Amino acid sequence: MQSFKTAKLEIVVPTYNRPACVADMMEKYAEYLSRGLDFSVSVWDSSTDDETEKIMRGYISERVRYIRKPSDTDVDEKTMICLHESTGEYVHLCGDGYTLNAENLLSSLSECGDAEIIAVYDSEIDPMKLKKLHSTERKFGGIFYDNKDEFFADQYNRLMLYAGSLCRGTFLRSLDTDAVLAEFKGSGLIYPSALAAYSHGSFVVWEGRYFVQFNKGKKQAGWITHKQAMAQWTEKFCVTVEKLRGRLSESAVDEIIETLGEKSDFFTLRGLIRFRETDNYNLKLLKKYKPYFKRVKACSMFTAYLIALMPKWLCKSIHKTYRKLKGLDKKEKDA
Repeated sequence: MQSFKTAKLEIVVPTYNRPACVADMMEKYAEYLSRGLDFSVSVWDSSTDDETEKIMRGYISERVRYIRKPSDTDVDEKTMICLHESTGEYVHLCGDGYTLNAENLLSSLSECGDAEIIAVYDSEIDPMKLKKLHSTERKFGGIFYDNKDEFFADQYNRLMLYAGSLCRGTFLRSLDTDAVLAEFKGSGLIYPSALAAYSHGSFVVWEGRYFVQFNKGKKQAGWITHKQAMAQWTEKFCVTVEKLRGRLSESAVDEIIETLGEKSDFFTLRGLIRFRETDNYNLKLLKKYKPYFKRVKACSMFTAYLIALMPKWLCKSIHKTYRKLKGLDKKEKDA
């Protein structure tokens, strides 16, 4: 039986068939662990082969554990199980495409008081500015909320991302896993946005530098490359957020739906061009999901129709020019 030591910070990593990412990630975490930092790593693997397990065998210790699950394990069930079975004082769910800077996160945790949910922004890779401070108090680089509605309305875009937030472990382990799955299973947004809705504690937004690194082997996000992209980021998003009614105020839910498109880029002009470039967006899909587009309000319907009619080669040219002007290709190569 593998021994596993409770830590101030536990980084939980669900993974599936990405051994190159896991190898790079664990090499980086091993360096952090060699410094004696108070954190641990839990890797939950449901791969169809043994490549990830072979890599993890060399890292298992009282600070690193590896759990193998059947390859057909439902993603939402795996997410809930790995969080509910966490042991850390604070728990950070992170995709295998990233390595978290444990040193910087631990330093930030020391300033966040007894917060139950902490939304984390890396100012080096996230250009988004912290907006709508309302009546919150700014100190130590953080924004402190005591109102869940305001926190959600401002930060939902961060809460729905891997590598975007931390939760207090006692909160995660107090959740009724079956009840959460019954309500949100199949949404694709079960964590951390859905889970934060159950919290009654304090909330913090923390902005800092160098919280996350990209791992070698990380591929383009799946929602861009497969044919169900529109369904996942229009219909599923709106339906999932609607389930927050009753846990948040009506006005907070409406604000989330109306503003998330702009904050996340999924439904903006640039986002739709990327969808069109990869053949995940066309006039037929626009007509099918028109009610959801109109709710999100990230761009005008005229613009949405115009992009849907554009030839893919033109969208590719526009996207290529944009990346060149922004220097994005060079940044990814350097990373």
